[in-house]
Formats: sequence, C-alpha cells, structure tokens
Amino acid sequence: VQFYFPRPGRFASAPVYCSVDGRGVAMSTPVKYNVVGSLSSSEVETFADVNQAGDAATLSFLRDADLLGGEKGFTFGQLYPLLRKEAFYREAIGVLRVRGLFDRTVWGYGFCHGDAKACA
Repeated sequence: VQFYFPRPGRFASAPVYCSVDGRGVAMSTPVKYNVVGSLSSSEVETFADVNQAGDAATLSFLRDADLLGGEKGFTFGQLYPLLRKEAFYREAIGVLRVRGLFDRTVWGYGFCHGDAKACA
C-alpha cells in the first residue's frame, strides 16, 4: 500500500475494517505517521529504500543490480508507477535496453509516451 502526504508532518490514518457477508469481523487501530522531508538514515535494505532515495538512486540501481534475481526484493511491478513520468521512463527504458532486459508492461509505457522504438 502506498500513501501520498502533501508535506512533512504528523498524520493519522482511519482504521481499517474487515467484513464478511456485510458483517464487521475485525477492525484495526488507527496508525500514526511521522512524515519527514528526507530520510534520516542511509541504510538501503530494500528496493523501496532505493526508490525513496529518488530517481537518480533508482536509475543507478537499474544499471547495476541483479534485477532478474530480485536483488533487494526488486520486481518490475515496482517500477510501473514511476514510469508515468516521461523523463524517468526515457532514462529507465534506456538503461534496460542497454542491459538487454525486457518487461512487457515496462515497454508498454512506450505507448503512453509516444516511444515508437519501444512499441516496435
């Protein structure tokens, strides 16, 4: 699950409800989030950590990591939301093209960005 926060600060979520056949069977407690402008630690253990470090870190990871082996829990599906930004898409597809790596959905973003080479 991903959340968007418009600015750093303290935020609370609504509880999550679970029902079966229209009957409430469980409810979580609200979760409080402390949203910061930048990470306070530089530990990178998962692809999500890499992604939080920004586009440059993500592109560097795409250049160097064992993507097919799932290094740091990477899956191509984690890239899909990032590919909506045309500038990121163009750089990422260039990296993957050089590395000879193909993911059907990644290349499918070529239609969104008018990239005839990716659609061929």
